[in-house]
Amino acid sequence: MKLEIDINEEQMIHDIMESYPDYSAGNCLSCEHWDYKNNKFTFRDLEEDKVYEVDMEKLKKGLKIFFDLLVKGKFKTGMDISCMLDVGNWDGYITDALVQCAIFGDVIYG
Repeated sequence: MKLEIDINEEQMIHDIMESYPDYSAGNCLSCEHWDYKNNKFTFRDLEEDKVYEVDMEKLKKGLKIFFDLLVKGKFKTGMDISCMLDVGNWDGYITDALVQCAIFGDVIYG
C-alpha cells in the first residue's frame, strides 16, 4: 500500500519545531540553540555527548521517516495518522521522535 499526503512540509515542520526547545527538557536530545527564522537547531545528545545540527532539509527527511514508522506501526502515538496532520496534536514525545528521525533515521530513545 502506498499512502500519499499532500501537505506543506516546511510550514508543518516550522509549526512543530516552534515548541521543541521547551519540549526537549528532560529528553536525551537537548535543544541548545535555535533559530526559528532559518529553521536551524542545535541538539546535544546527553547520552553520547555529541552535538548535532539540524536544518529544514534534515527535518523534511525526518518527517518522511517518522510518518513511515507511523504507517508501519513501528512508532505509537496513541492517535490515528490523520490526527498527526494537525500539529496542535503534537507533544514533546512526538516532536522528539521527529528530531530523532532527522538525526538518526529512526527513533532510538524512548
